[in-house]
Amino acid sequence: MANLDKKNVRYNILTILVYIVGLIMIIQLFNLQIVHGEEYLEKSSLRLTRETTIKAARGNIRDCNGNIIAGTTVKYSLEIYRSKIEESVLNDTILRTINVLEKNNDEYNNEFPIDSNTMNYKYDEEKIQTILKENKLDENMSAEQFIDNYINQYNLQNYSRTDALKIIAVRYGITKKGYSSMRGYEISSNISETSIAEIEEKAQEFPGITIDYIPVREYKYGSLMSHVLGYVGKIDADEYKNSIRIYIK
Repeated sequence: MANLDKKNVRYNILTILVYIVGLIMIIQLFNLQIVHGEEYLEKSSLRLTRETTIKAARGNIRDCNGNIIAGTTVKYSLEIYRSKIEESVLNDTILRTINVLEKNNDEYNNEFPIDSNTMNYKYDEEKIQTILKENKLDENMSAEQFIDNYINQYNLQNYSRTDALKIIAVRYGITKKGYSSMRGYEISSNISETSIAEIEEKAQEFPGITIDYIPVREYKYGSLMSHVLGYVGKIDADEYKNSIRIYIK
Protein backbone atom coordinates (compact mmCIF):
# COMPACT_ATOMS: atom_id res chain seq x y z
CA MET A 1 0.00 0.00 0.00
CA ALA A 2 2.88 2.29 0.91
CA ASN A 3 4.59 1.50 -2.43
CA LEU A 4 1.37 2.33 -4.28
CA ASP A 5 1.13 5.70 -2.48
CA LYS A 6 4.76 6.49 -3.44
CA LYS A 7 4.03 5.66 -7.09
CA ASN A 8 0.97 7.91 -7.03
CA VAL A 9 2.99 10.77 -5.51
CA ARG A 10 5.69 10.40 -8.18
CA TYR A 11 3.07 10.24 -10.90
CA ASN A 12 1.36 13.35 -9.58
CA ILE A 13 4.66 15.26 -9.32
CA LEU A 14 5.62 14.24 -12.88
CA THR A 15 2.16 15.28 -14.12
CA ILE A 16 2.46 18.65 -12.41
CA LEU A 17 5.95 19.18 -13.94
CA VAL A 18 4.64 18.34 -17.42
CA TYR A 19 1.79 20.84 -17.00
CA ILE A 20 4.21 23.52 -15.74
CA VAL A 21 6.59 22.97 -18.69
CA GLY A 22 3.66 22.99 -21.11
CA LEU A 23 2.30 26.20 -19.58
CA ILE A 24 5.73 27.88 -19.83
CA MET A 25 5.99 26.87 -23.51
CA ILE A 26 2.49 28.21 -24.26
CA ILE A 27 3.30 31.53 -22.56
CA GLN A 28 6.59 31.78 -24.46
CA LEU A 29 4.92 31.02 -27.79
CA PHE A 30 2.28 33.65 -27.07
CA ASN A 31 5.04 36.13 -26.23
CA LEU A 32 6.99 35.35 -29.43
CA GLN A 33 4.08 35.20 -31.88
CA ILE A 34 1.52 37.62 -30.48
CA VAL A 35 3.25 40.15 -28.20
CA HIS A 36 6.50 40.56 -30.20
CA GLY A 37 5.42 38.91 -33.45
CA GLU A 38 5.63 41.99 -35.71
CA GLU A 39 8.95 43.10 -34.21
CA TYR A 40 10.63 39.71 -34.76
CA LEU A 41 9.15 39.44 -38.26
CA GLU A 42 10.63 42.80 -39.21
CA LYS A 43 14.03 41.82 -37.78
CA SER A 44 13.91 38.51 -39.63
CA SER A 45 13.05 40.20 -42.92
CA LEU A 46 15.85 42.72 -42.41
CA ARG A 47 18.40 39.97 -41.89
CA LEU A 48 17.26 37.55 -44.56
CA THR A 49 15.73 39.65 -47.34
CA ARG A 50 17.05 42.57 -49.33
CA GLU A 51 16.27 43.41 -52.92
CA THR A 52 19.41 44.31 -54.86
CA THR A 53 19.81 45.24 -58.49
CA ILE A 54 23.01 43.70 -59.84
CA LYS A 55 24.36 45.62 -62.80
CA ALA A 56 25.86 43.35 -65.42
CA ALA A 57 29.31 44.06 -66.82
CA ARG A 58 29.41 44.67 -70.58
CA GLY A 59 31.67 42.59 -72.78
CA ASN A 60 35.08 43.73 -74.02
CA ILE A 61 35.57 45.14 -77.52
CA ARG A 62 38.95 44.31 -79.06
CA ASP A 63 40.78 45.35 -82.20
CA CYS A 64 42.14 42.92 -84.81
CA ASN A 65 45.24 42.34 -82.65
CA GLY A 66 43.28 41.42 -79.56
CA ASN A 67 43.90 44.70 -77.73
CA ILE A 68 41.00 45.91 -75.61
CA ILE A 69 39.47 49.11 -76.97
CA ALA A 70 36.45 49.23 -74.68
CA GLY A 71 36.45 47.26 -71.46
CA THR A 72 34.99 47.31 -67.97
CA THR A 73 36.40 48.74 -64.78
CA VAL A 74 35.01 48.59 -61.26
CA LYS A 75 33.58 51.33 -59.05
CA TYR A 76 32.23 50.91 -55.55
CA SER A 77 29.25 52.82 -54.22
CA LEU A 78 28.50 53.40 -50.57
CA GLU A 79 24.88 53.11 -49.42
CA ILE A 80 23.05 53.29 -46.14
CA TYR A 81 20.01 51.12 -45.41
CA ARG A 82 17.45 51.75 -42.72
CA SER A 83 18.04 49.67 -39.60
CA LYS A 84 16.48 49.62 -36.14
CA ILE A 85 18.98 51.86 -34.39
CA GLU A 86 18.52 54.95 -32.28
CA GLU A 87 18.75 58.35 -33.94
CA SER A 88 21.93 59.16 -32.02
CA VAL A 89 23.56 55.98 -33.38
CA LEU A 90 22.45 56.89 -36.90
CA ASN A 91 23.99 60.35 -36.59
CA ASP A 92 27.25 58.95 -35.21
CA THR A 93 27.39 56.36 -38.00
CA ILE A 94 26.90 58.99 -40.71
CA LEU A 95 29.55 61.28 -39.20
CA ARG A 96 32.02 58.40 -38.87
CA THR A 97 31.39 57.42 -42.49
CA ILE A 98 31.83 60.95 -43.84
CA ASN A 99 35.05 61.37 -41.86
CA VAL A 100 36.46 58.21 -43.46
CA LEU A 101 35.52 59.44 -46.94
CA GLU A 102 37.01 62.90 -46.37
CA LYS A 103 40.21 61.44 -44.96
CA ASN A 104 40.69 59.44 -48.17
CA ASN A 105 39.61 62.31 -50.46
CA ASP A 106 36.44 60.50 -51.55
CA GLU A 107 33.49 62.64 -52.58
CA TYR A 108 29.99 62.13 -51.20
CA ASN A 109 26.54 63.31 -52.24
CA ASN A 110 25.53 66.58 -50.63
CA GLU A 111 22.21 68.10 -51.70
CA PHE A 112 21.97 70.41 -48.69
CA PRO A 113 21.83 73.98 -50.12
CA ILE A 114 24.46 75.35 -47.72
CA ASP A 115 28.16 75.81 -48.46
CA SER A 116 29.99 74.23 -45.51
CA ASN A 117 32.93 76.62 -45.89
CA THR A 118 31.07 79.94 -46.03
CA MET A 119 27.93 78.78 -44.17
CA ASN A 120 25.87 80.62 -46.79
CA TYR A 121 23.40 79.45 -49.43
CA LYS A 122 25.18 77.96 -52.44
CA TYR A 123 22.42 78.65 -54.99
CA ASP A 124 20.89 81.78 -56.45
CA GLU A 125 17.99 83.48 -54.72
CA GLU A 126 15.33 82.05 -57.05
CA LYS A 127 16.36 78.47 -56.38
CA ILE A 128 16.64 79.10 -52.65
CA GLN A 129 13.10 80.49 -52.62
CA THR A 130 11.92 77.31 -54.34
CA ILE A 131 13.74 75.12 -51.79
CA LEU A 132 12.30 77.07 -48.85
CA LYS A 133 8.82 76.80 -50.31
CA GLU A 134 9.19 73.04 -50.91
CA ASN A 135 10.27 72.57 -47.31
CA LYS A 136 7.42 74.76 -46.04
CA LEU A 137 9.83 77.25 -44.46
CA ASP A 138 9.77 81.04 -44.19
CA GLU A 139 10.84 82.52 -47.52
CA ASN A 140 12.91 85.14 -45.68
CA MET A 141 14.84 82.57 -43.66
CA SER A 142 18.58 83.25 -43.50
CA ALA A 143 21.21 80.57 -44.12
CA GLU A 144 22.01 80.45 -40.39
CA GLN A 145 18.34 79.95 -39.50
CA PHE A 146 18.06 77.30 -42.22
CA ILE A 147 20.95 75.37 -40.67
CA ASP A 148 19.49 75.73 -37.16
CA ASN A 149 16.18 74.37 -38.41
CA TYR A 150 17.78 71.10 -39.51
CA ILE A 151 20.05 70.88 -36.48
CA ASN A 152 16.89 70.88 -34.35
CA GLN A 153 15.01 68.57 -36.72
CA TYR A 154 17.76 65.92 -36.66
CA ASN A 155 18.70 66.43 -32.98
CA LEU A 156 22.27 67.55 -33.67
CA GLN A 157 22.60 70.11 -30.86
CA ASN A 158 25.52 68.23 -29.26
CA TYR A 159 27.66 68.32 -32.41
CA SER A 160 29.88 71.11 -33.66
CA ARG A 161 28.42 73.10 -36.53
CA THR A 162 30.93 71.57 -38.95
CA ASP A 163 30.11 68.00 -37.92
CA ALA A 164 26.38 68.77 -37.90
CA LEU A 165 26.57 69.90 -41.53
CA LYS A 166 28.25 66.61 -42.50
CA ILE A 167 25.41 64.65 -40.92
CA ILE A 168 22.75 66.94 -42.39
CA ALA A 169 24.26 66.44 -45.87
CA VAL A 170 23.24 62.76 -45.72
CA ARG A 171 20.06 63.03 -43.68
CA TYR A 172 18.71 65.82 -45.88
CA GLY A 173 19.23 63.55 -48.89
CA ILE A 174 17.51 60.68 -47.09
CA THR A 175 14.57 62.97 -46.28
CA LYS A 176 14.25 63.93 -49.95
CA LYS A 177 14.78 60.54 -51.58
CA GLY A 178 13.91 58.13 -48.77
CA TYR A 179 15.45 54.81 -47.80
CA SER A 180 14.31 51.56 -46.20
CA SER A 181 15.63 48.17 -45.09
CA MET A 182 15.23 47.03 -48.73
CA ARG A 183 16.30 50.14 -50.65
CA GLY A 184 19.32 52.15 -49.64
CA TYR A 185 20.32 55.78 -50.02
CA GLU A 186 23.56 56.31 -51.96
CA ILE A 187 26.05 58.33 -49.93
CA SER A 188 28.85 58.08 -52.50
CA SER A 189 28.92 56.71 -56.04
CA ASN A 190 32.66 56.07 -56.16
CA ILE A 191 34.84 55.37 -53.12
CA SER A 192 38.47 54.30 -52.88
CA GLU A 193 39.72 50.87 -51.85
CA THR A 194 41.26 52.50 -48.78
CA SER A 195 37.83 53.61 -47.58
CA ILE A 196 36.40 50.18 -48.38
CA ALA A 197 39.07 48.46 -46.30
CA GLU A 198 38.59 50.77 -43.32
CA ILE A 199 34.79 50.47 -43.32
CA GLU A 200 34.77 46.70 -43.81
CA GLU A 201 37.46 46.19 -41.16
CA LYS A 202 35.31 48.01 -38.58
CA ALA A 203 31.90 46.96 -39.94
CA GLN A 204 30.36 46.86 -36.44
CA GLU A 205 30.91 50.63 -36.19
CA PHE A 206 28.94 51.27 -39.40
CA PRO A 207 25.46 49.74 -38.92
CA GLY A 208 23.34 49.96 -42.07
CA ILE A 209 26.31 50.86 -44.30
CA THR A 210 26.76 48.68 -47.40
CA ILE A 211 29.33 48.74 -50.22
CA ASP A 212 28.10 47.77 -53.69
CA TYR A 213 30.04 46.76 -56.78
CA ILE A 214 29.33 48.74 -59.97
CA PRO A 215 30.78 47.77 -63.36
CA VAL A 216 31.63 50.85 -65.44
CA ARG A 217 32.44 51.10 -69.14
CA GLU A 218 36.05 52.15 -69.78
CA TYR A 219 37.36 53.35 -73.12
CA LYS A 220 41.11 52.68 -73.25
CA TYR A 221 41.79 55.37 -75.84
CA GLY A 222 39.29 57.99 -74.72
CA SER A 223 37.19 59.45 -77.54
CA LEU A 224 39.21 57.70 -80.24
CA MET A 225 36.86 55.65 -82.50
CA SER A 226 33.81 56.92 -80.60
CA HIS A 227 31.99 57.11 -83.95
CA VAL A 228 32.44 53.34 -84.27
CA LEU A 229 32.03 52.21 -80.66
CA GLY A 230 29.16 54.54 -79.78
CA TYR A 231 28.09 54.94 -76.16
CA VAL A 232 25.26 54.01 -73.80
CA GLY A 233 23.89 56.43 -71.23
CA LYS A 234 20.81 58.17 -69.90
CA ILE A 235 18.93 60.26 -72.43
CA ASP A 236 18.35 63.94 -71.75
CA ALA A 237 14.97 65.65 -71.43
CA ASP A 238 14.80 66.66 -75.11
CA GLU A 239 15.52 63.12 -76.34
CA TYR A 240 12.85 61.79 -73.99
CA LYS A 241 10.24 64.24 -75.34
CA ASN A 242 11.15 63.37 -78.95
CA SER A 243 10.91 59.65 -78.22
CA ILE A 244 7.39 60.15 -76.83
CA ARG A 245 6.33 62.06 -79.96
CA ILE A 246 7.68 59.30 -82.18
CA TYR A 247 5.87 56.66 -80.14
CA ILE A 248 2.56 58.57 -80.30
CA LYS A 249 2.82 59.03 -84.06
